[in-house]
Amino acid sequence: MKKLSLLFIVMLLFSCNRDDEDANLPTIETKKITLYGSASINTGGYIKDDGSNEIISYGVCWGIEESPTLEDNFKEDNYNENGHFHITIDGLSLATKYYLRAFATNANI
Repeated sequence: MKKLSLLFIVMLLFSCNRDDEDANLPTIETKKITLYGSASINTGGYIKDDGSNEIISYGVCWGIEESPTLEDNFKEDNYNENGHFHITIDGLSLATKYYLRAFATNANI
């Protein structure tokens, strides 16, 4: 079985230190990435703080440029367990460097 040679850089969506502008935004952490099959990965996130508002959506976005956004590729999840959610991303290209990060939105975004 051929090894998948995808490189990933995991980034945090929001800094752990908030300033006044970000006081009501969710804080989220990107989970570790594991290979799944020949061109797929498992990842996800952990919603550390909802920013004092109900979370509306959450998932993972990725792309080949640093700091991917929802305008690149994204996949939402509809279930979380105590703030933890899991995503499988399929159809990735071999030998391609991807950047990804978890995201969450609430009424303040």
